Amino acid sequence: MNTLSAGIAWRDITPPLGTLLFGYPCERPGNVIADALGATALVLQSGANTAALVSLDWALVDEEETAAIQAAVSAATGIAPHHITLCATHTHSGPPTVTAWGWAVKDAAYLEAVRGRIVEAVAQAQEQLQKVRVGIGCWHHGSRHQPPRSAA
Repeated sequence: MNTLSAGIAWRDITPPLGTLLFGYPCERPGNVIADALGATALVLQSGANTAALVSLDWALVDEEETAAIQAAVSAATGIAPHHITLCATHTHSGPPTVTAWGWAVKDAAYLEAVRGRIVEAVAQAQEQLQKVRVGIGCWHHGSRHQPPRSAA
């Protein structure tokens, strides 16, 4: 029976003040940072299989950038590119990471600048792998253990 190991790490991917934000019909620069944007990486390993899930505080991530990040992460960690999944939180408080006619032009300089931090998050998560246990619980009607009562 294989064991499951997991590691998690985070890196700041906040663009500098003045960077245009994504998804507005007119230019709207970011002029304050209320919360940092992040890249959160979860690496899972079981036996010879390793996978990474990466959540990015961006509006969108396109296929071109996905492939670039997968290649960079794979080169640094040995995780197969097809075992690296990216998702975006869909914030409009981030830079344009894709070109959307009438809304934004992809900020290639920003993407190039933060790609290494995304790789660092995955590499750190992989370095911090620890054995974990996964379980599930359920309550069956008639069980002597009752679920907590609501405060209603």
